[in-house]
Amino acid sequence: MSGVGKSGLVGKKIAATLTSTGTPGFFLHPADAYHGDLGMVHPDDVLLILSSSGETDEILRLLPFLKENQNTIIAMCGNAQSTLVSCAHAFLNITIEKEACPLNLAPTSSTIAAMAMGDALAIALMKKKDFRRKTSPASIRAARWVGGWLPRYRR
Repeated sequence: MSGVGKSGLVGKKIAATLTSTGTPGFFLHPADAYHGDLGMVHPDDVLLILSSSGETDEILRLLPFLKENQNTIIAMCGNAQSTLVSCAHAFLNITIEKEACPLNLAPTSSTIAAMAMGDALAIALMKKKDFRRKTSPASIRAARWVGGWLPRYRR
């Protein structure tokens, strides 16, 4: 998962949701990527990159490395014509008509769209992996989560 600004915050939440529901994931901030954290990215990793515009400089600077590293890129983006989408293997469209902000500036509707798409992705992966309370390998891995409500629900 990667993103900048509000998209990055949503990406952190999506990574946490995926991890807690049986799909390993982590958030990679583009600024940290340029200072050594690209070492966390392996060639078989799939990167979900969030960007409202798909033209954020910090994100675009990652793309040549990811291409050379042969990573699969999924763009969660609000601009189907963007550079990010053109470089991606898959596109999750989170285009909105306008932000709820009265000035149409603050990311409001766009962050809700990204969060909803991330939750839908997590649910789809749970179903694909047959994530259940006690019986699936994914839920056994998730048993490492020992606090909060989800582990009690799984018992």
